[in-house]
Amino acid sequence: MTFFCVIVALLVNYFWQREDARSMDRQVLKWQSWVLERVGQKSDQLSVLLTIMICAGFPALVLISALLLLDGIAFGVLTLLLHIFVLVLALSGEDVRGILLGSMQYCRTGAVAAARRHAHKCLERLSVRPAESTEGAEGEDWAGLLVKAALGQVLRRLYVVVFWYLIAGPVAVVVYVQCLFLWQGQAAGAAGVDLEWADMLRNTAERIIAIIEWLPIRLLMVFFALAGHFSEAWSEMADEQFWTLDVRQGELLLYRVAVAATGVSKDKSRDNDDTDCPELLSAVADLLHRTQFVGIAIVALYILVV
Repeated sequence: MTFFCVIVALLVNYFWQREDARSMDRQVLKWQSWVLERVGQKSDQLSVLLTIMICAGFPALVLISALLLLDGIAFGVLTLLLHIFVLVLALSGEDVRGILLGSMQYCRTGAVAAARRHAHKCLERLSVRPAESTEGAEGEDWAGLLVKAALGQVLRRLYVVVFWYLIAGPVAVVVYVQCLFLWQGQAAGAAGVDLEWADMLRNTAERIIAIIEWLPIRLLMVFFALAGHFSEAWSEMADEQFWTLDVRQGELLLYRVAVAATGVSKDKSRDNDDTDCPELLSAVADLLHRTQFVGIAIVALYILVV
């Protein structure tokens, strides 16, 4: 049943490219803002931990109760549909590969300014980490920023979700997504809580995210290596940062491994020359496409063995 749920959810997510992929995300933000308005009044670590426990724990308890109530009803079909429903909501509705190829097409037609504007808009859509600045999309290395955002979206709204679903079921998915939104900090901004307390909340959520993502992000690096140039990707993975428990270091290493797996030279990936952008964007888009098949094959093997 597990493999069937994953495949169905992936198919629904692939063919149902929602124009407003963040509609359910907004409901999560409303829930977290409601909690933060009532709990985030004291700038102490205890209130931070209480907020995380409520935001992540209450939806998890509701899901557990629903699973228990539906257990055995209609030959388990309702339970199956609930699993698929949770997965589809947790997965990203963004066509990441299409976004990369869209910017590439702008570049190849010579419309570099249009490609940069497209990248700037897509950076906001693909953001799955606390917003820093998207001004780089209008300046230098906009293609690199777009690739990093695309990799972050694929990691956090696909591979980590599927990984923890296979390991611990839909409850783990709900907990992870709630922590992810707390880390983004949008709910704290909407609730108007104290900035110092909001920073404490993001930092605590980031430490939780770092633990949750440590193994999935390393497995994704292996997938990239298997789907691309293995030796080049493996040499990047040999870096000492591979073992660090840090979200940003993991993101940077993932980007380096992905670029190495594409076969694009390091000079071109770091070059700000717009003539090299189509090659980088196209190579990463193709790598993500091949990695999906590698991931499905490995998931199927895992299900058969376990």
